[in-house]
Amino acid sequence: MYIRSKKSWYELFVYSAAHFIVDFSCAFIMAELVMERETGAALLLVYNFCAFAMQLFIGIAADYINKNAVVSALGCILTALSCFFQKNLAIVVIFAGLGNAIFHIGAGIDILNSDTSSSKIFPAGMFVSTGAFGIYLGKVLGNKQYMQSVVIILLFITALLILLTAAYLGKLVSSGNMEVSFNIKSTWHYISAIMFSSVVFIRSYMGAVMYFPWQGNIACGSLLITIMIVLGKCFGGVFADKAGSMKASIISLACASVLFMFSSNIVPGLLAVFLFNMTMPVTLWFLTAILDKCKGFAFGILTFALFAGYYASYRRPGMVLQDSTVLSAISLVMAATGIITFYAGKGKRECV
Repeated sequence: MYIRSKKSWYELFVYSAAHFIVDFSCAFIMAELVMERETGAALLLVYNFCAFAMQLFIGIAADYINKNAVVSALGCILTALSCFFQKNLAIVVIFAGLGNAIFHIGAGIDILNSDTSSSKIFPAGMFVSTGAFGIYLGKVLGNKQYMQSVVIILLFITALLILLTAAYLGKLVSSGNMEVSFNIKSTWHYISAIMFSSVVFIRSYMGAVMYFPWQGNIACGSLLITIMIVLGKCFGGVFADKAGSMKASIISLACASVLFMFSSNIVPGLLAVFLFNMTMPVTLWFLTAILDKCKGFAFGILTFALFAGYYASYRRPGMVLQDSTVLSAISLVMAATGIITFYAGKGKRECV
């Protein structure tokens, strides 16, 4: 079994549901208050900086604080408070962005600290997968003003549920983080960390600029892509646990490369997106293996790479990547990067 106890299942379920709610709330707040404004692009950049780049520094603090559930709940509350500052949008995006970052770090460390996550990738995949659907739904409902009260209530309830869950699991006072150390054992692991960050940067940039010819021609095009992203991240962990991380990454990216060649058609395009996202939990799991005594910092390194990919697309407004050959080539490059990475880390968790 992937998860050996009901308590572990409960923790994973609560944090995965909370991830959906926080990402839904942030996407809703941005869609309702920010995106249609004249300064929307600049404000969105500030939000993304706070939400992703700042996790690098918040992660270090959370590693030391050792109260992951409290940190995560604080993120929910800060996100909710952003709704009360509509007359100052700078405060809205800073509070919402930092709230998002603080939640992700606290929840992420707890998930990665679980006994099951020490040997299985599935929990990380399950946790990260729910956010994509939350973002999609938040954007869709962004013009429904009555939803703002619902969002605030949901966030406070989520914060309370996280704290109650931690108390139930005996993790409220101390989360069991390891004594913090930033030492990396070998040069190969430095190479691995750089490779993992590069893969995340590429995936982030592609996610921002990738567009399929059929995407705007069907009513549910964006929804179908979101579903494939969610399923890819979730089942990527399952596949990696069954087949092995290296084999799963190479197979998924190589197959994605082939399917991207035919992505002008909807079915191969959707399957390519599904396969392309399967390595997401693998990169997270392995980097936290390398930096096992500072998992919040490791989490933050990857989210900083996410922001860097977004910023690269921001610097080229209107950039759209829809050439199937280029998409295929990028997927192959990522597969090659994966091979180097896993050889650098010996391809085994226990060797890290």
